[in-house]
Amino acid sequence: ASWGRELAVERADVSIMSEGDILEQGGDPVYLDVRRHDSAMLALTVYLHIPHGIQVGCPPSDGGWIDWDERIFAVHLPPSWQEEEAQTRRLELRYDSGVGAREVRVLPAPQDLAWAAQYGYRLAANAYSVDIVLQAAYPTPELRVTQTYTNQSPIEVELRFSEPVYGFDVSDPSRVYVENATVQSTNMLEGQLLDHFAFWVTPESEGEISMQVLAGATTNESGVDAVDSDTLYFVYDVTAPSRPEDPKLHEDSDSSGGFAITHITENLQVVGQVEAYATAQAYVDGEFVDGRVTGADGQYQLTIPGPLADGSYRLQVDAVDRAGNVSDKSNDLTVVIKTSTEDPRLSLLESDDTGEYNNDGVTRITMPKVVGSAEANASLTLNVLETEAEYRTTVDSQGDWTIDMSDALDDGEYTLRATVTDIADNRSQAEMSVRIDTLPPILSQVNAGVLTDGEPTFILAASEALYGFTGEVLRVRDAHGNDMEFDLEGADRVDFTIRATSPPQVTGEVRVEIIDQQAVVDLAGNPLQEPSIYTVYYDDNPVDLEITPDDAGLTNGENITVTFYFARTVDEFTEDDIDVSNASIMAGTLQANAQNREFTVEVDLSDSSDGPVIVAVNAGAAFARDGGNLSRDANAVVATIDRSGPMLTHEYVRIVGQAPPATQTFTLVDIAGENINLSTDEALQFDPETRSFTLVVQSGREVLRLRATSESDPLGTTQVIYINQLTEKPPSVD
Repeated sequence: ASWGRELAVERADVSIMSEGDILEQGGDPVYLDVRRHDSAMLALTVYLHIPHGIQVGCPPSDGGWIDWDERIFAVHLPPSWQEEEAQTRRLELRYDSGVGAREVRVLPAPQDLAWAAQYGYRLAANAYSVDIVLQAAYPTPELRVTQTYTNQSPIEVELRFSEPVYGFDVSDPSRVYVENATVQSTNMLEGQLLDHFAFWVTPESEGEISMQVLAGATTNESGVDAVDSDTLYFVYDVTAPSRPEDPKLHEDSDSSGGFAITHITENLQVVGQVEAYATAQAYVDGEFVDGRVTGADGQYQLTIPGPLADGSYRLQVDAVDRAGNVSDKSNDLTVVIKTSTEDPRLSLLESDDTGEYNNDGVTRITMPKVVGSAEANASLTLNVLETEAEYRTTVDSQGDWTIDMSDALDDGEYTLRATVTDIADNRSQAEMSVRIDTLPPILSQVNAGVLTDGEPTFILAASEALYGFTGEVLRVRDAHGNDMEFDLEGADRVDFTIRATSPPQVTGEVRVEIIDQQAVVDLAGNPLQEPSIYTVYYDDNPVDLEITPDDAGLTNGENITVTFYFARTVDEFTEDDIDVSNASIMAGTLQANAQNREFTVEVDLSDSSDGPVIVAVNAGAAFARDGGNLSRDANAVVATIDRSGPMLTHEYVRIVGQAPPATQTFTLVDIAGENINLSTDEALQFDPETRSFTLVVQSGREVLRLRATSESDPLGTTQVIYINQLTEKPPSVD
């Protein structure tokens, strides 16, 4: 700006950042923002009137604080084309001291034109002004009492001003207004400081007392008038609170009739109600344990820290109101600490625990009753873990309980869990296993239909353990209905052997009968299922055995095959049961057909001497599978060793001989008795009158059977010829 330049104040805003901020001596500053809004290229100057006692700072460029005696402060704003932030100036106003105008004004021109002229400024016609009012600090009195509610008299009341003041006369009764009390005396406190006074007032009656200080001509050292104090209200009360209601324990407990029981040993919560806003205090066996101030409803919750051992305790509560008056103690609450309960016992009802034992948990009843014992009057829950079924009941005063299951259980194993909860909320559990079995047992005969020539034996097998299966429920009879004596053996109640002590008197069926089938049960009590009659067939006839060959045929030492024909299927026939003379059995060559009736074995003749080879089986060597034993020896001359001449080497062999007397037919048959068809180069000629025959066969054949039959012998007789063992000498075939 140059000398004598005219300035145009077009538009500027001046605002307090926080409206209502109070400038207090030594307090925080109040900020003023001066901001331009015009688009002029000229610099803008805003003039502010600053009251005396207010310091102005313009950070950050100006720095520090400036006192303006002239009370005119010029705010310079640069042209708008400069940086945006340069268009705003922030001022800090700080209250220092002194009393003056309580406003900051925006002026159209400096009030002291001479002051402006010295800088060459003059005002434009469109200047304007805006007033911004700042609140100043007044000396403020405050009345205080130590307790808003009290039972003490007289009552001390303090008076404090916000700053030292002049002109307050503590002895002037017009400066202190009191209702329902009288001012007894006043004293200065803290070295006669002018901002601190004390009054002692004496209540006239119980109830509310109100008090106010009137400032009058009281001012601070800057001459600012003090204001009247707010009215102070407090209460004089010498009446004790009413007796508290009976205390109770909080959750997880049962409290009634002055008695409570709980399993909680630490931080036990006590609840109840006393006079509104009073302090509730708890005592255990006469010792203070906790106190809490209540609210408008007087409800309290106090804590007994503990830990408390199992036993009985006396709990009381009293109330102290806001004035310090103490009530009588409440009625006693007897608190019992109980931290455990006995384990429950459970079992099936004896009549529902069916079977041999009434305490094993095995039953054929699908909805059995469960009974047991536990602490009297406790709650009990029964759970079936596998089905998640749940039943509830209450233990009676004698400590007994019963639960009737309502959901049928399928056959199988189950776990029943009983959980008891006593009056103190202690819990304990016990479990038992239950097996539901509704299927009747089955007793089967292992050796059904067996033939035997000794004492009849019955081998029986049960599907599960049987109870009640004794000789008293059995009867053994032969084919004519005669009772037979017997022995009974049982293994693990599952496998049984019934053996007659003597052979039957007649051949035929021997029977075992169960006289009382309902008496034979499984572990769950299910009676035996049919059948209840078991039989064997008694037959003392021996098992026939035929050994072939049995014709003592000549051989020069080639190994031969011996066949054993049993009339019935046999077991336990081994190579050790065969005796061979003048030869030996080739180990491991014993073979059996599928029916175990026909066996073959290779006989080694390599070390045999000339003469017969005899194969024998001793009586009793093999046992018929249906029970019969061999009862006689069986033997046969299976070959005759003759190494005196060479073996036949011809392509064809001619065999001649004579059939037995009265022979009518003469044929060749195989082992099964079927006729052998000769080839076109072979022939058989037979003369019934002379009984002579001629047989021409290929020497490659090994064995031939010649059968001669007659009217008197329709089955005929058989001669076995071993072709490859013939010599050139004509054999004797009859």
